Amino acid sequence: MAPVAGGPTRQDSVRLGLEALAFNRPERVLIHDGARPFPDLALIDRVIDGLDRASAAIPCLPLRDTIKRAESGVIRGTVDRSALWRAQTPQGFHFDAILAAHRAAAGAS
Repeated sequence: MAPVAGGPTRQDSVRLGLEALAFNRPERVLIHDGARPFPDLALIDRVIDGLDRASAAIPCLPLRDTIKRAESGVIRGTVDRSALWRAQTPQGFHFDAILAAHRAAAGAS
């Protein structure tokens, strides 16, 4: 498949990529960004396996940094990070659902 030119936003770029696949209608699709250019095969396999149990799968890492809440430059407290996770890519989706979501959100910021 030929490369697809991106759009002015990440959402536009993803939608254009999905539209380029619409004719082939894959069952599943992984969306990946250039910030983490070399995902390993084990990570990709885990995301794909996650799609057997859910309509979407996203790899995440627990947040290890201490997070502070501040007001006007003054620290007011520490945020409980036990339920916070760092989202990673690739993110996996069932194709029809993610294409429909991107079409519905086209033009929205």
